[in-house]
Amino acid sequence: MDERVTHHKNFIAGNEVILVCRMVKGASKNLEDYQIIFINHSFLADHNLKSEDITNKSAKQLDEENIFDSFSWLSFLMEAKKCAEEQEFAADFLGEMQLCESEIFNEAQDMLFVRISSIKENKNANKTFKYINEAPYGIFISNNLGKIVFTNKQAQKITGYTNKEIIGKLLLEFVAKDDFNRAKKDLFRKRRLNERSEEQYKCVDKKNNIRYWQISSVKIDERHFVGFVNDVTELRASQEALKKSEEKFKLLFEDAPLSYHSLDENGNIITVNKAWCEMLGYSKEEAVGAPFNRFIVGDHVYYFMRKFMEFKERGVSHANFEMVKKSGERIKVHLDGRVSRDTEGDFIQTHCILNDVTAQLIAERKLIDSEKKYSAMIQNMSDVIMILGKNAEIIYASPNIKNMFGWDNIDLLGQPGVMLVHSDEADYISEKFGELVKRPDSGMKLEFKVKCKSGAPKNISLVAKNLMDDKDIEGVLLTLHDITERVKLEEEKLEMNQYVRNQQKLKSIGTLASGIAHEINNPINGIMNYSQVIIDAKNDEDIVENCANEILRETERVSGIVKNLLGFSGQQKQSLKKAEVNDVVEKTLSLINATLRHDGINLIIDIASNLPEIKCRTSQIQQVIMNLVTNARDSLNEKFPEADEDKIIRISAYQTILNGQEYVRIEVEDKGAGIPDDVQSRIFDPFFTTKSRHDGTGLGLSISYSIIKEHGGSLTFETKRNYYTRFFIDLPSDEK
Repeated sequence: MDERVTHHKNFIAGNEVILVCRMVKGASKNLEDYQIIFINHSFLADHNLKSEDITNKSAKQLDEENIFDSFSWLSFLMEAKKCAEEQEFAADFLGEMQLCESEIFNEAQDMLFVRISSIKENKNANKTFKYINEAPYGIFISNNLGKIVFTNKQAQKITGYTNKEIIGKLLLEFVAKDDFNRAKKDLFRKRRLNERSEEQYKCVDKKNNIRYWQISSVKIDERHFVGFVNDVTELRASQEALKKSEEKFKLLFEDAPLSYHSLDENGNIITVNKAWCEMLGYSKEEAVGAPFNRFIVGDHVYYFMRKFMEFKERGVSHANFEMVKKSGERIKVHLDGRVSRDTEGDFIQTHCILNDVTAQLIAERKLIDSEKKYSAMIQNMSDVIMILGKNAEIIYASPNIKNMFGWDNIDLLGQPGVMLVHSDEADYISEKFGELVKRPDSGMKLEFKVKCKSGAPKNISLVAKNLMDDKDIEGVLLTLHDITERVKLEEEKLEMNQYVRNQQKLKSIGTLASGIAHEINNPINGIMNYSQVIIDAKNDEDIVENCANEILRETERVSGIVKNLLGFSGQQKQSLKKAEVNDVVEKTLSLINATLRHDGINLIIDIASNLPEIKCRTSQIQQVIMNLVTNARDSLNEKFPEADEDKIIRISAYQTILNGQEYVRIEVEDKGAGIPDDVQSRIFDPFFTTKSRHDGTGLGLSISYSIIKEHGGSLTFETKRNYYTRFFIDLPSDEK
């Protein structure tokens, strides 16, 4: 101890600060109980202090007296004692970082010796320490045993530990296990060879986070090494991300489906990708270095060069031109490009995407032609195309609507569609439109009246389709067809058909005239005879009464014949009414019985009992039965000019089932000549007849066929030449 003290007394007047502390006897060995027993005179002189201001006082007392503002003697001595085994440490002494040595000596371990580098002589060193302490990278100073004796703020920030926690550790203690051997080998080898080392290692901070440190180590003197540490975790992650991004970009560039090329300032190709080579048929080796205009169609080269000059100046380009493939085939391309520039704004290279738009341009041309074609068709077609919105407002009308309604299509936009509908049918059409809108993708067909701008009515046929869900339409698509002429012709046809039917009836009446006259003549003769008897009987009341009753009966008979005749002739207006088949047949036969008897034809009637009623226009069904019976009479007279036992017409009626529905069938059968095979397919055609022009018009069966069809029934037949013909009238039963 005496030798050590003697040695250090040599520095009493020196420029270093020497402190000697001793434990107070009987104290608890806490640092609070250490007293400063010596401090060199140079320090006292520099701070204008006397020895008694410092010596024989504990660190706690000095802190309480606050001799030096904000400086803690207790903290400083605690650091000195902690580092006594290391002998050397760095510490804040009076506000400046100083390099210190400390040692505990004598057997009682109650003496602490501290040497502090001179403050006055090392002002530049202090500046250096301050710079080191504030450095943006971690600095670890270790002794020749590898233990850390100094760290700066950044080192503490990187590790997450405080300076006290770091001092005395080995730098290798921060290296992760899987990188420890490599780091140890590197650092020791570099120290042995006195070489600077610089490597990245996986390290662990105080929170056990894996971090990557770049550590540079260099020897600064015989006893010390300094380690410079940068946390490169984020940099490393960025570099790896950049590397992956570059690899990804390279893959994207090479395998991109779009053709890419880059040009230098002179328009020469720097690089191309696979798609570019595939598009033009050249290899990458053939393209790179070649002037780009070599691949352009001759008369487009000047255009490209002019565009390229503008491209370099403006920095972006969009151009269309023709290129030549290696095969000689020409293609139309669209180019989109940008210019890369350096920080000074000078040209580096272009980045361009090429698209082969040959097929696209052809398709666009076809589309334009198609649109013109369909536009011309819509404008010149007779039908009108309209689109109505969900509120039935007009959102489109083809220009030719003016031909149909007299309105310009522009004037109708936004107007309610119902404005075009005739007032008689406006409510009905509005209701139908409302139903259609509720059913997506549904359709309907309607025929109704509309009104033109002039007020004149027209008949149209409408086909509607709900396309509200179609993004291109978003409305109800209508096709309107003018059927005014068709309706007019149908009305005229109906009138003509009615006229022809009436003519057919008149013909039938003419045929039956003699028989009807005979039927009427008999009761008239009876009336005349009974009238004469009344005159002759004078006052015989019984005779008068009997004769009057007979006259009444005969009159009713005549009235019935006339009534049946009027009903058959259709002079009475009729709608569909329920009727008994038996009554219809009897009323018809009452008109033709006399004629059949005159021709020697036997009439057999077989009407089933309890037949269901039918709904019909009685006069029209009578007309059909009359026509069939008249044709049967003609066929029998042709086969049997004279009386014959087979000269028979059988009329029967019974119930039948057709397609699961109940029908009443009226059957008219004759044993006449039958219908020839070659005319059977045409007997219902209008104006077709096998009779002479004086005997028939060929309208009878045609009219009969249409009458039965209007009643929802059918008229069919079966026949065998020279044996028979049977006609079947099938009418729906009115039973529910």
